[in-house]
Parts: sequence; structure tokens; C-alpha cells
Amino acid sequence: MVQARQADRRVPVQHRLITHHYGENYWFNGAARYVMECLGEREYDYWLFAGLTGDVLAQVFSRDGFRGDGATDYRLSDPAHHNFAEEAFRACGYEAQYVAEAELKRHLDAYIQRLMDSIDQGIPVIRFHYSWGVIVGYEDYGKRFLWRTDDHEQPEIVDAGQLFALPENFTEEAAVRSHWGWLFVGEKFREVPIKQVYRQAVNAMPALFSTDTGAYCFGSAAFRAWADEVESGGKFAGMRPEQFDQWADYTIYVCNMATNAACSWCFLDKALEWNPDLAFLREIRAIYKERMEALWKDGQGHDLEAVGGGFNIELTTLQDAARRAQIAGILREFAAEAEQIEAIVRANLPRG
Repeated sequence: MVQARQADRRVPVQHRLITHHYGENYWFNGAARYVMECLGEREYDYWLFAGLTGDVLAQVFSRDGFRGDGATDYRLSDPAHHNFAEEAFRACGYEAQYVAEAELKRHLDAYIQRLMDSIDQGIPVIRFHYSWGVIVGYEDYGKRFLWRTDDHEQPEIVDAGQLFALPENFTEEAAVRSHWGWLFVGEKFREVPIKQVYRQAVNAMPALFSTDTGAYCFGSAAFRAWADEVESGGKFAGMRPEQFDQWADYTIYVCNMATNAACSWCFLDKALEWNPDLAFLREIRAIYKERMEALWKDGQGHDLEAVGGGFNIELTTLQDAARRAQIAGILREFAAEAEQIEAIVRANLPRG
């Protein structure tokens, strides 16, 4: 006998999606952790996914405009990798299906019912709509949905008619390029030892760091491309203050660099704990945590923040040739450190 649907339902697990104070700046990984917690898989935490996706390991750079906050967003914006989010869950032994917003809109009633079915089973649905989060409940038979994103104590209430509303100053074209959509996580199809998931993430490092599609790149190439853009000044020459989007034009790369320098150890230490034979991870950890973090903010005057190229970047700085040269010089030092990481990886792991 089919049980009648309740008017209101929430998944049993209710808490913040991420905590900024802990360096949880890549929100897909917070959403993935949330779903796995609801599935009873607490070992599959934020940092495991941050390593599995490469978010907390790879510097990113886009040559053709804003693509998001890290490797996950960049991959998802690339038609060759539209299944990237699904693959993260399959690596953990779970079926998953990512449905782009265009497809959701074409069959909205069916997908709304599927969303509510998942919530009835206690499993949130991951939603990517400008930012990542999880839909954790519904009200009045699906007229409203409860949406958790960012570092918020309480979920937001989203009317069903507003699920696909564009944020201010965001175009439909940009939404399609970013490949917004919903991710449904399904049944467990195989058992995967947790150590194997960590090892898979480590084994993916050579391919991760060598990524360069022409439109975007990761690793040392990303630092060098960023340095070249800053030093040339072409992007910022003649730009008016009202045209300068600090986050999309520059600070996203600072946040990416700073997060990975300060927090990559959270993944690396756990990977080494589960796989003690991967001793080279200690060397990589030291480069991120000691040398890269010092280049970001060592407090001795020779760091990105000290020369005005950090989180408080100003357009006037990017329009000053001498200051641009200082910033670019430090970014190339970051690139050299990233090359050291890549050399260690190549020496210890097969490429691919």
C-alpha cells in the first residue's frame, strides 16, 4: 500500500552546510558530506571530497571569464566533464545523476516529485544554482522548499516558482555555461574501502595538476597564467571602478590559493593515515602549509598581502605597472612551489 505523502517533511539531519572558520570554502564538498551523513557514511567528510574533486589541491585560472570557485566548478562548466559531480559519488560506491536546469524545467513536475521522494527517504538533493547547497525539506506538498547553503544556521525557504530564478546581474547564458542543476544520489552499488577512495584521489593528482584545456588550467600553469594576466595589465587598463568585479576578476584566485595553502593538510594527513605507504605526501604538505602559506601572508613584507595583491586588492593597484610587477613576481614564486609539488607527484605516481 502506497503511503500518502505528508504536507511537510524534512530530512532528519539538519545543520549548517559549511563553516567558513574551518576553511570550508568549496561548497560542493559540504553538500556531498551532508548527503553522505544522511546515508550514514560519516567518514566521507568534507575534506575527503575536497581532495577527491581536487578543489583543495589545485590552483585554478580561467582564460575566458569567471568559471566558479574551484576545480569542481571549472570541470562542471566544461561540456567534457558535465558528469564530474556524479563521478565523485561513484568513486564512493554510490549511484548519482546530475540533471541540468534546462532538463529540470522541461520535466519539472516529474523532477519535483523525485525531489520530494528523496526527501521522504531522508536524503537531501544537491542543488547548484549560483552556489552549492542541499534541498533538505518541503512544505505544503512541495509549494515551498528548504534550502541550506553557505554558513547559515537556518535553511532558506524557496517558493517552487523561484527554484530557477536568476540572481541579480546573472544571465541565462552564464547559468547554462556554469551547468546549474540538481544532483540525485541513489543506491549504493558497491563497497569501497575508505582507504581506496583516498588513494584514488591521490592517484588523480598527476592528471589534475597537468590540466590545461586552453580555456582554463590548474596547478603551476594556473599561477603562471595569473601572473601573466596581472603583469600585462591589459584586462584592467581603462577599467572603471563600477566595472571591476573584485571577486570574479581577481579575489577568487586569492581565496583558492589561500584556502589550499592553509587547509590542504586536512586532506593530505588523512590520506596518509589511511595509506601510510604514500610517504611523499609529507613533502607536499610542507610545501603547501609552510612555503605557500608564507608567500600568501608571512608578515615579513615579502608576501602577497604585503604588496597589496591579496584579499583587499584595489583596481588602482592593478592599474599601476610597478605594483603589478611586484604581485606577478610573487605569483611566479607560487608557481615554482607548485612545480615542486608536481615534480614530487610525478616521481611517485604514474600519470593519468
